[in-house]
This record gives sequence, structure tokens and C-alpha cells, in this order.
Amino acid sequence: MTVTRPRAATLSLRSRIRLLTVSVAALAVAICSFVIYMVTEDALRAQLADRVGRDADKLIASDSSGLSPAAFGFAAGPRAGRYLQVGIVSADGDVYSASGSFTPFASPDGVLEPVVASVVAGESDRVVTDLNGYAVAIEKAPSGSTVLVGESYRSLDGVMSGLLLIFVTVGGALVVLAGLSGYLVARTGLRPVGRLTRATRRITETGDLSPVAVVGDDELAHLADRFNDMLAALQRSRLAQNHLIVDAGTELLAPLTALRTNIELLIEIGDPDRAPTVPLDQDAVDQLRRDIVDQLDEVARRIHRLVDEAREAHTRDG
Repeated sequence: MTVTRPRAATLSLRSRIRLLTVSVAALAVAICSFVIYMVTEDALRAQLADRVGRDADKLIASDSSGLSPAAFGFAAGPRAGRYLQVGIVSADGDVYSASGSFTPFASPDGVLEPVVASVVAGESDRVVTDLNGYAVAIEKAPSGSTVLVGESYRSLDGVMSGLLLIFVTVGGALVVLAGLSGYLVARTGLRPVGRLTRATRRITETGDLSPVAVVGDDELAHLADRFNDMLAALQRSRLAQNHLIVDAGTELLAPLTALRTNIELLIEIGDPDRAPTVPLDQDAVDQLRRDIVDQLDEVARRIHRLVDEAREAHTRDG
């Protein structure tokens, strides 16, 4: 019987375990990094919004008698210009900017953004919101002027880029560590499978049915136990075959020898060129023929009995 083997897998079981371990680790690192990155970004944005609100409060407190362009000294620190924008809308409606740019509080042609205009008009006393890529605090001063403080979210780029670099570095190290762990796990965990493979090769090449060593009490150990049970059954079957051969030789030797002797004698009688050793009359020849038929029947009965005994032994051992 020809056994058709399925198409071989492109990767060994050990390689697939390593690949699965690395894939799961990479996915876990990616998900955790993404979640931490988003949570950190939200927290930093909230801190930025809180900071511009405090800056607006400080700016109002610095000149309680009435804000003027002189208050722009607040925007002369290290955050000024590139990321920090400070503006004042006077009670008369004049707009001043520390940097000369009205971004993000107004359009390039000087028209105030609606949320800014609403505070200037007195509809709200204080608003902290996102506006044109900035965290913006808009607050009404007691003198009637309106303070505008905005800080660009780009000020967070350095922190977020550093955090991303940390994630990539640490994540890569974790993936490499997971790959090494997967290699060790596959090497250790599949060692019993290797023993079974070597035992199968040994049986194929040498016919040695010695059992394999069983280590542990896990699924692979149970598989090794079943494999040893199979080897034991195969050993019993081989012994039964040997016994059948020996029994067949013992059972059939005598009747086959007698049958051969009678057949040779019958051939000798029928050969006109050969004189029989002992002259036989026709009755003796007929009796010889009947003896040969009886001996053939006896051989057939013994063969059937041996086959039945072998079948019963196989059923009992199985």
C-alpha cells in the first residue's frame, strides 16, 4: 500500500514556536507602547492646558491696575516666541501681541477667533481650549482687558519623540529577549519529541524496540508512554510471530516428512524406468494414495489451527 504524504510544512515545529513567541511578544509590546504613548500624550496636553491657565492668572495678577503692552515682559522667558504666544485685547478693543503675530488668537488678517471674541465680548470670563494647534487660555481681567496665552503642542514633540525612542529601544530588546526565550522553550519543550523521533529512526534502521526514556508528567511524557506501549505491543507481536514460526515448524515437520516420503514412493511406482524398492500390489498403491490425501488433509488442518491460534493470541494481546 502506498501512503501519500502531505506536503511538508515550510517551517519546523521548533521554528513555528519561536515565530509565535516573537509575534505575540511584538504584538503585546506594540499594544502596550501605543496605549502608554496615548495616555502620556493626553496627560501632557492636560498639563499644558493647566499651565497656560496659570500663566494667564499670573499675567493678570502682575498688573491689577490695568493691563498694558508693558505686561509682555511675562513672555520674555525661554518658552517665548517659538512655542509661547501672549496677547492682550484692551478694553478699547485694541489687540497687542508680544511676538507681533496674532496666531493662534486671530486669523492672519487680524479677525479674532470666535471663542476669543466671545470672552472679549463678556460672554465668558475664562476659557481654556485647543485652538489652531495651541493650548489657549482666554481670561477677562478686572480692568476690562482680555489676556490671551497660548502654547503650541509642538513643545511636546521633544518629550514624545524621546518617549517613542525609548519604546522602540525597550520594545526591540523585549522582542529579542522573547525570541531567545522562545528558542529556549522550544529547545527544552520539544526535547521529548526529539527522543521520539530518534527512537522512530532507530526502529526503522535497526529494528530495536527498546523503550524511550520518559521524563516529567506532562502531555509529551504521556505521549512517550503511549509510544512505549506501542513498542511493547509491537514486541509482543514480533514474539508471537516467532512462536508461530517455531510452532509451525514443529507441527508440520512430521506430517510433511511422511507426505514427502509417500509422494516419492508413489512417483517411484509410476516410473517404468525405476523399480520400486519394495514391490507393491494394486491394493497397496491405492492405500498409499489414500494416505497421501489424508496426510494433505492433516497438514491443512494443522495450518488452520496454527492460524486460529495466532489470531486468538493477537486479539488477546491487542
